[in-house]
Amino acid sequence: MSLNLRILHISDLHFKTAGADPAKSFGADVVTASMIAEITAIMEKGGIFDFIVITGDLAFSGQKEQYKVAEIFCQKLL
Repeated sequence: MSLNLRILHISDLHFKTAGADPAKSFGADVVTASMIAEITAIMEKGGIFDFIVITGDLAFSGQKEQYKVAEIFCQKLL
């Protein structure tokens, strides 16, 4: 029996904040915004992921606002 799984693995995002509004920080990051756009394009073509795994550092220096940016990214990813 063969089992095919599609796993999206993302690592070491190191989110930073660009001011008081974490939502603006996410939108200002060209790399993560491009990543979301590419993943969306894959899914619109019928691609699905069985698992999404995020490993490594989410925050640049562990500040609460940086984890809020990570949360926004994860919500958009889902």
